[in-house]
Amino acid sequence: DTQETVCRVPAMNIERHMRLKTLKVLLERGADPNLARVPLPVLFLAIMAGDTEVVQTLLLFGAHTDVPLPPEYKGLYPLHVAAALPGPQGPVITEILIQTLSDLDLQACDEDEIYEPDRISMMALKLRSSRDSPGLGEGGRTALHVACQREFDYMNASKVVSILLSHRASTNLLWSGHSPLSLAVASGNHLAVQELLNGGADPNSPLGPTVGSALCALININYNFGENKMKILDMLSNADADILMPVKVGGVEGTVFDYAHSILKKNFYLDHTQAHTFGGKERKLLEAHQLQNAMVNLLRQKCKDMGAEDLTPGSRKTAKTSRPPVLFCFFCGCSISKKTAYTQDHKVFCSRTCKNKDKVVRVPANMKENYSFN
Repeated sequence: DTQETVCRVPAMNIERHMRLKTLKVLLERGADPNLARVPLPVLFLAIMAGDTEVVQTLLLFGAHTDVPLPPEYKGLYPLHVAAALPGPQGPVITEILIQTLSDLDLQACDEDEIYEPDRISMMALKLRSSRDSPGLGEGGRTALHVACQREFDYMNASKVVSILLSHRASTNLLWSGHSPLSLAVASGNHLAVQELLNGGADPNSPLGPTVGSALCALININYNFGENKMKILDMLSNADADILMPVKVGGVEGTVFDYAHSILKKNFYLDHTQAHTFGGKERKLLEAHQLQNAMVNLLRQKCKDMGAEDLTPGSRKTAKTSRPPVLFCFFCGCSISKKTAYTQDHKVFCSRTCKNKDKVVRVPANMKENYSFN
């Protein structure tokens, strides 16, 4: 088979060269690259084939890059297809297309589509739809959304993200409640997350109710879980992601920990299960608990720092302007329904279970160690 392939390569190259030559002859003699639309416009076919030379030739002869596919094909633009293209051709073709576009934030006609993993989250959070968030300005996917959504070929996907950001693609537009950053977090692409944060993406921007925030996307067990989650937590923490950012959970204001509890509470418990018997679902849940424990450590440190700030000279505030007390369970981090504030001298727990576990389980301060799970 290998010998046969080696023998066929020269013939394939000759055939490709002849087709390109024929294409150039047709274009030079007046063929319109925008006329044919069945099955797809010619430019889309060239992009899907990953043929950079044909794409360049078509653009040279006036192929349109700002005309979308029909609504039955989700109204995608050539830039969307290039952003989803696997392999090294994706970044190259994306760069070529950008040279002919003035607007990199062209949106597809899929604003009513729901991000597939969120269907399970909507059931857990008891949401009717991802449109229960008026005023967030949601629309269809941009090319940046498409690149960040990819759960494969992280290296080339992050290169596409970098190219789009270098030409000022917006990081603020939402699709299905998601920003490009939350999609990169959900897909587990730590390289794209770093590119977005370096490009000015705000980890604290409000998202749809199914998503909550970038940190909520990180802890959501319905998304792609893997070894990159701890790296992404470090990145978000270094970018000043607010661990106390308010998010709506079941119509009540809470934090990422309450969101995590709503997502995880439907799952089975691991307390009496031997680690060596874990299957894929059990290991995924274990990783979520480990990540949650690491986030609780960040919460404790943040509250400790906030307390230290309030005690420094000159930081005394009047009763009207003082910061409201931070309410959370010292063990699991949940904040909803807490009655008293946490201080360094007093721990508050959401239940007797968490109080008893805190006496036994001591989570290491370093988030890179192996965590006990609740």
